[in-house]
Amino acid sequence: MKLLNMKYAIYFNKKYPFIGQLMQGRFRSEIIDDDQYFLAINQYIHLNPVKAGMVAHPKEYHWSSFNSYMRGLLPSLVDTAKTLEDRARRPASPSGTVPLMIRQKLQRRA
Repeated sequence: MKLLNMKYAIYFNKKYPFIGQLMQGRFRSEIIDDDQYFLAINQYIHLNPVKAGMVAHPKEYHWSSFNSYMRGLLPSLVDTAKTLEDRARRPASPSGTVPLMIRQKLQRRA
C-alpha cells in the first residue's frame, strides 16, 4: 500500500503543480459523544460541497449521502437510521432533525 501511495503521489505532483506530501499523516478519528455536535458535523459534511462552490445544492453532489437522508432512497448503502432518529428516540424519518437543519441553513444562504 505504501508503494502504491508513493507512486500515485509522484504521478500527481508531476501532473499538477503541487509540492509536498499528497497524503500527509495517518487517518485519525475522534469520538463524537454529544448529540448537538453530531448533528452539526452531519450538517457540515452535507453542506461542504455547497460552501466550496462545487454545487448549488447538496443533492447535486454525486458522492454525497444527502439524497439517502432527504428522500429515503432505497436501496441505499447508507444507514440513515441513527442520524435521522430524533434525539427523543422516535423512529427515523427523512423529515427528521438533520434534514431540517440542512434545509434551514440552505434557506439562510439563499
